[in-house]
Amino acid sequence: MALLFSAEESLVNCLLIWRHCKISPTHNAVKWVRQVCYTALARMAATEGKPDQALEAAREALAAGLHLKLRSFVPALKAYCAAGNVDAAFKVSAEMLATCLKTFY
Repeated sequence: MALLFSAEESLVNCLLIWRHCKISPTHNAVKWVRQVCYTALARMAATEGKPDQALEAAREALAAGLHLKLRSFVPALKAYCAAGNVDAAFKVSAEMLATCLKTFY
């Protein structure tokens, strides 16, 4: 199966979408899209082995007033565990509990 975009083109597309989501109005549908954008940013950072940036994306989403789900923090958890930094992973877990995550729709 052929890829639609190269990895570089995909990254550029993600960044363009990310920039658009940050400046969009804040009605409900756009809030959902913005949450997806923050989660995508966290996933990109985690894939690059940057757990701190992945966690920062989740924190930025919280600061923007979005109600996050578990999927927004999982990239940081996985990246910290992959890096062998279990203490930081437990701190992320505690932060997740403190934010009262939405676990259902």
